[in-house]
Amino acid sequence: MSIIRIVFMVIVCNVFGQERRINSTMTVVEEFTIDSYSCPNAIVFYAEQDERLRNDFEEFFERIERKFNGSSVSVDTFFDTPVKGLKAIKTFEDLEYPKSNIKSRYVCVLGLSNDTKTANGIHKERNLVINTTSLYWVYDFYVMLVDTKTDQIMLKRKFNIKGEDLLDRGHNKLVKIIGRELNII
Repeated sequence: MSIIRIVFMVIVCNVFGQERRINSTMTVVEEFTIDSYSCPNAIVFYAEQDERLRNDFEEFFERIERKFNGSSVSVDTFFDTPVKGLKAIKTFEDLEYPKSNIKSRYVCVLGLSNDTKTANGIHKERNLVINTTSLYWVYDFYVMLVDTKTDQIMLKRKFNIKGEDLLDRGHNKLVKIIGRELNII
């Protein structure tokens, strides 16, 4: 009987604990979607980051607005720089949004954490070996879609990303992936 339990636990851990590779630079390491999910007709993308990343997020939001402009979903963006300082994002529970400032029913809260630049091509914590001739960013990117009326989390994704630049400035891969995960495109 205990052998059956062990086999069952190994299968469950492998099925539910697997990462989903999107491409050579992005992996989904944590995800959740409610059963009745369908893409809302209007979404506000929101991020709260420190001043150091303000320009990166402003440019990222411009790419989001350009990419989703022709879709059936109305997209708006809202960026906030905290006055008291930013708390580190380690889990989805650390993502917050100002309920009084968001007028849309659906808000997609974005967060960036563990951003490091690796020069030697090896990032030991994540077991990544990257081209040793270039500098690469390695970071976690959180996406959480919330229904503000009920405070229900509709969708969550945590990506491990490695790239030549932060928030995928050189390409629009990250914006496309977010659009696919939210069913906007």
